[in-house]
Amino acid sequence: MRMVHKIALDPNNKQETYFRKAAGTARFAYNWALAEWEKQYAEGGQPSEISLRRYLNYIKEEFYPWMAEVSKNVIQQAIKNLGAAYQNFFSRLAERKRTGNKRIKLGYPKFKKKGRCTDSFRADGGPATKGADAVRVDGRYTLRGQ
Repeated sequence: MRMVHKIALDPNNKQETYFRKAAGTARFAYNWALAEWEKQYAEGGQPSEISLRRYLNYIKEEFYPWMAEVSKNVIQQAIKNLGAAYQNFFSRLAERKRTGNKRIKLGYPKFKKKGRCTDSFRADGGPATKGADAVRVDGRYTLRGQ
């Protein structure tokens, strides 16, 4: 059984500004990584999520100093999301080839547009210790390993 907790945030102006910056930075990092992935692939390379994260970390201080205004995890998670999108695309492509089912939608990663109601970001630093849960829930439901 899975339990979901939906929490409404009521940020003040400073927090809302940070959230908007973080969402914009995540969108930029995702779009940058997608463009770089396509560029490297067209040049005959084999891009990966890890190599793109390292490359962006290497150049961001010089070319994108405004990225320092948000947590580094926001940028990393955006590129990880792109890596997951490509992984899903390639697994669907393999399934389509294996089964011959043309109805399987491939879902090639697309650029994210500004101003959508789906603007979002993740800033998951993960749990403090290995094996621990990132969020502890008390009450009726207790997460594993506690």
